[in-house]
Amino acid sequence: MHRQMGIDLITHMNEIRENPRPGIVNGLLQARIDGEPAPDLEILGNLGLVIGGGFDTTTALTAHSLEWLSEHPDERKLLSRQRDTLLNPATEEFLRYFTPAPGDGRTISADVEVEGTQFKEGERLWISWAMANRDPAVFDEPNRIILDRKGNRHFSFGIGVHRCVGSNVARTVFKAMLTAVLDRMPDYRCVPEGTVHYDTIGVIQGMRHLPATFTPGPRLGPGLDETLAKLQRICDEQQCARPITEHKDAVVI
Repeated sequence: MHRQMGIDLITHMNEIRENPRPGIVNGLLQARIDGEPAPDLEILGNLGLVIGGGFDTTTALTAHSLEWLSEHPDERKLLSRQRDTLLNPATEEFLRYFTPAPGDGRTISADVEVEGTQFKEGERLWISWAMANRDPAVFDEPNRIILDRKGNRHFSFGIGVHRCVGSNVARTVFKAMLTAVLDRMPDYRCVPEGTVHYDTIGVIQGMRHLPATFTPGPRLGPGLDETLAKLQRICDEQQCARPITEHKDAVVI
């Protein structure tokens, strides 16, 4: 999967290099480091971070949440019925409980002792957000999902200067996907036998497959491919990817 993603990214990068258009890829291609273009490997690494941090984590959270709601139909009905008051706290609780990005690595910059443990400069340390999110000293009943949990100061977006800069985007996208499923496929049932999780969860705790059965609702508009093509055309024609300081007009859809 990772090899194919790399091939796809290189193909996409080369296509935009030959036919520039506004966007993240073009911005990275135009970037200069000490007057020189960024190496392709550096660009690929940054694109991988954009995908992993801006897409994979949010879909992982959505998959786990939908699976849990499938297994708890009463809570699903309650969330759908009382979403005006429950959706926000439920989002934070799903973030805490599932922690789609379980942790990060850090390098010790200087010798230090913490709680009786010695750390040497250059040593590597794994910071587990998932473990922090299950700390019983911080969260009551940490191994239970409580949709209306109060004071939920979880660590799923990290802390400090490296806290996830896209946290509010992630929340918005997650809520949109979750409520769309609740509205359009209210009777969905996940199929446990077909569920396939990632081989390892050190970076992202996601799923490869989450099959489900549901009653199809009436089509409300164009299909996915047509919608994506339309949105891409709008982005290209109206140059939506330009910096907000340059593109100040509202986008017309």
